[in-house]
Amino acid sequence: MAKIQSEDILYNILRWPVDACTRRMFRKVRVYGKKDLPKDAALIFAPNHCNTLLDALAVLQSRRRPTAFGSRADIFRKPAVARILTWLRIVPLARSRDGLAEVKNNFAVFEEAAECAIAGVPFCIFPEGKHTPGYEVQPVKSGVFRIAEAAVQKTDKKVYIVPIGLSYSDFYRPKPDIYIRYGKAIPAEEILALPPKERSDKLHDAIQELVIEPAPDNNYLVVTVLKWLISLVLSPVILAAIMLSCPIWITSEVLVRKLKDKAWSNTTRFGCRMVGTVLLTIIYAVLGFIFLPWWGAVALVLFFWLAPNFFYQLFR
Repeated sequence: MAKIQSEDILYNILRWPVDACTRRMFRKVRVYGKKDLPKDAALIFAPNHCNTLLDALAVLQSRRRPTAFGSRADIFRKPAVARILTWLRIVPLARSRDGLAEVKNNFAVFEEAAECAIAGVPFCIFPEGKHTPGYEVQPVKSGVFRIAEAAVQKTDKKVYIVPIGLSYSDFYRPKPDIYIRYGKAIPAEEILALPPKERSDKLHDAIQELVIEPAPDNNYLVVTVLKWLISLVLSPVILAAIMLSCPIWITSEVLVRKLKDKAWSNTTRFGCRMVGTVLLTIIYAVLGFIFLPWWGAVALVLFFWLAPNFFYQLFR
């Protein structure tokens, strides 16, 4: 069975549309500290967890390089789903609520995660163990330190835990801004030398320093007026964008309204956009080549790819 760090051509190809879709989920993306990551070292990423699957997608898109992830074990219970998630470089991590038998499996996963980091593919674990919308980092669990211990024992490379702060301008509305801050890498041997409570507090504080609530936009009124003026001038284009993208928009907003945990709002929008873009591209391409000249069909598809982003950007 292939390791999660193994090279996969199809995975690399699919990263392009996934990263593009992730980028378009945000109005603005700012990444800090990425260039300061240690080279030729085993890296374990430790971001705060505040926006469900979108957190992992944001970290993945910020580097454009392979990254593996840990996720809740209960979503791996169906074999077909488990195979897909493993192919996506995601491994199961059980929580105490999953039962002792499931938690025991974590030890093998910690070893696998350590090998992945040693092989040069950073392993990302959300050390809080749950998602909590907001700017307050929750207490850090021990899993991240178990992976670091396993990595230290397996290699002569330097092993680092890298705190990451994810700050969204909004956790529920579409097209938020996101600020991704890579903090100073913490040598694993240094933090593992501390007592359990102190090591957890040290990592917690390092992440918390990076989670900064974005300042409100002081130019909001001016920008809003400009957007409405632009919308009047470009009203035919906007109407076309609405018509082409409304199946995705309506489906996602209907599903969002039914969510019990509203933190999944933008993750749901991401899923609808990914699936909807594929399906509607096929439909519009077929209809375009039937009823339009070839260049018109190509223009239709290209405009459709821009339409959802244009629509959300203008009316956010």
